[in-house]
Amino acid sequence: MKKLLVISVILLFFSISLNANAFSIQWTKMIGGGYPHYSTDIALDTLGQPIVTGYSSNGDDYAMFTVGLDTSGDSLWSTAFEWNNSRDEHSHGITVDNNNNVILTGYVKGAYPVFAVVKYKNNNVIDWADTLFAVKSEGSKITTDDSGNIYATGDIWLTDTTDYCVTVKLNSSGNVIWADTLDSSMTSNGLAIALDDSGDIYVSGYAYRDTVKNYLLMKYHKISSSSYSLSYAKIGNDTTDNYSNALTFNAYGNIFMLHNFEADTSYYIKAINPSGGGEYSSSPAFYKEIGNDLAIDSSGGLLVTGLYYGSYKDIFTIKRDTLLSATGAIQWHITTIHGDRE
Repeated sequence: MKKLLVISVILLFFSISLNANAFSIQWTKMIGGGYPHYSTDIALDTLGQPIVTGYSSNGDDYAMFTVGLDTSGDSLWSTAFEWNNSRDEHSHGITVDNNNNVILTGYVKGAYPVFAVVKYKNNNVIDWADTLFAVKSEGSKITTDDSGNIYATGDIWLTDTTDYCVTVKLNSSGNVIWADTLDSSMTSNGLAIALDDSGDIYVSGYAYRDTVKNYLLMKYHKISSSSYSLSYAKIGNDTTDNYSNALTFNAYGNIFMLHNFEADTSYYIKAINPSGGGEYSSSPAFYKEIGNDLAIDSSGGLLVTGLYYGSYKDIFTIKRDTLLSATGAIQWHITTIHGDRE
C-alpha cells in the first residue's frame, strides 16, 4: 500500500511538470488494504489515464495486480492475475499499446520463477498469458511499437550459478519473433528497454566485471522484423557496484540513462549518442538519492524521480537542463516527506 502512494505522487509530478517549472499537488491516492500491495511500474493510456501494476498478497501468496485510474486518480477498474499451479506472480513492467491494450511482464513462480507476459484487452479482460522459457527467468521491463509488437527484457539462468540479460520480441498475439541473450561469461540483467524511431532496441541494466556490478547498455540494430544484430554492449569499469534502470531519448536520438551507485547512494545521468560514443555524465545533484525513472519534457529538460535515503525513504523529483553540451543545471528539486512511509 505504501508504494502505491509513491507511484501516485510520481505520476502527479510528471503530469504537471512536463511543461512547467513549478507545480502543486493535485491529488494523491492510496490503493489496496489489508494485506501488502507493492507497485512496480506505471504507464499512461491514449487518454492520459494512469495504469499501475505490481503484486499483492492474499495472505498466502502473491498475484499480479493492475489498476486503471482516471486523471483525477479515481479507480476505473482493477484486476489480479494468478497462474495455474503457481505460488506467486509478480508484475515488474507495464506498457500500453496504441489500442489501449495493457501488457505486463514479470514472473510466475512454481518451483522457480519463469519469465511471463500477460496481455489485457478492454482494460481487465485477459487476451492471452504466456511463459517464455522453461528455465529460471524473470521479466523486468516491457514496451511496444506502433504495430503492437512487444519487446521485453530481464534475465535468464542458463547455468545453476549465472543469469544473463535476455531480450525478446513478440507479436501482438504473444508469439516469440526474436530473442537474444548477452553472450558473456559475466552475470548480467536487463532492467530497462526502449525503441528509437528506426526500430532499434536499447537495453540497460548491469553486468559484472570481475566481482563488481557495472552498468550495461546494449543496442540491437533492426535488420528485419524478425532479425536484429548487436551493435554494441557497453559495460562500465567502475570499482563499486552500479547499474542502470531507466533510459530514454531526446529529439535528436541521443540516449539518456540513469546510472545509480549503491555504496554512496547517488545517481548520475549519462548522455550517449546513438552509436554509443560521445559519452557525457552529470555530477550527482544530491547524495543519498537513487533514481528510479526519467523522462524528457517538451523543452528538452530531464525529469528524474526516485528515493531519497534520509531518516526514511522519501520521494524526490528533480528537473535538470539537457546534458549534451551543458552541465545539466538544476531547475528545481523537491523531496516529499511522508513520515514513516516509503
